[in-house]
Amino acid sequence: MHPNIMIVPFEPWHLEVMNIRPEQEALRTWYKESYGDEYNYGETFLNFAVKDGDATCAWTALVDGVVYVSSGIYHITPYMGEAWAVISNNFVDSDRAVKVRIIREISSALKRVKLQRIQANTEVDFHVARDFLVFLGFVEEGVMESYTPFGEDSVLYRFEG
Repeated sequence: MHPNIMIVPFEPWHLEVMNIRPEQEALRTWYKESYGDEYNYGETFLNFAVKDGDATCAWTALVDGVVYVSSGIYHITPYMGEAWAVISNNFVDSDRAVKVRIIREISSALKRVKLQRIQANTEVDFHVARDFLVFLGFVEEGVMESYTPFGEDSVLYRFEG
């Protein structure tokens, strides 16, 4: 039986129920310290999200009703956005067909956004996220030292579609 894959508008509670990757687990503590909890963190993303017509550029991939990836774009400037994603263990453990479908859907959404630049970053050692960004159509630009809230180095990417 084929899994039911849906890309739906992101809602903050998606972060609360996600089976988050170990590489992003430290973010849960940071969410609580900085925003109170994951829900408030998600609300912040929605408040700054780029608009695509009437739609907000924030999506969640559900597979059979389970959150696999939440992602979106928020404004840095009126012409530039930062893409973000929280990737679940479910996504990493899913079969290739599921990953390809989710990546195609998110990449297609990124291509529709009318910004001069979309960038993203992830920790140097978070190889799952780095591969995810490349599959989405991002190109590596360089390393930003001590960039994360925890002092880790990050790799900066730009979207080329």
